[in-house]
Amino acid sequence: MIEGYCRTNLDDMKYKSGWPTEFVAVPRMGERVMNERGFSLKVVGITHLQRKSVLHPEQFAKPYIEIELHK
Repeated sequence: MIEGYCRTNLDDMKYKSGWPTEFVAVPRMGERVMNERGFSLKVVGITHLQRKSVLHPEQFAKPYIEIELHK
């Protein structure tokens, strides 16, 4: 599984919760992501990131993805 989080700058969707935090594959541009309440938005951007380790700040820990969603 791929760790990730979803974000959007749409005012009416910004505070909706229940977006997936794990993915079986990296979503492609144009695919839709649905939250647990049935709201669906389109993937418009994907950023690959790595978290820094709390215990060893000079080392990177785990990779994850940030998914930008829009209508």
